[in-house]
Amino acid sequence: MGSAFQFTLNGRLTAVEDWPANTTLLEYLRATGHTGTKQGCSEGDCGACTTALVETNGRGERVFRAFNSCIALLPMVAGREVVTVEGVGSCAQPHPVQEAMAQHYGSQCGFCTPGSWSPCSRPAIATTSRVRPSSGTS
Repeated sequence: MGSAFQFTLNGRLTAVEDWPANTTLLEYLRATGHTGTKQGCSEGDCGACTTALVETNGRGERVFRAFNSCIALLPMVAGREVVTVEGVGSCAQPHPVQEAMAQHYGSQCGFCTPGSWSPCSRPAIATTSRVRPSSGTS
């Protein structure tokens, strides 16, 4: 088993204990109820597994980077912040991008939805207030 560590997932500090070090972030997310992140090609090409990795740039600003969870090992997020599609919005409080898609009859087949939200919602989720803590259910 791997070492224990913490990371921030959708605005909540998450403790990881007793998970093998070769577990992918995608496997962990899906096993813990974050099923909006999908498994597609398992090679990082299709976008179905995309999450956002939150970093800080040289000016101290939060930057959201697309991060393929199917090829990232779980320990790679130790001490870092990850946002999944569940952290962007919910049925009760949709994110503005989700709301706009619904109002304008946009659709997704569901296969690559997590990969699709990352580039279009980046400006809107640039502040902590836009990331909602997840209940861990989908």
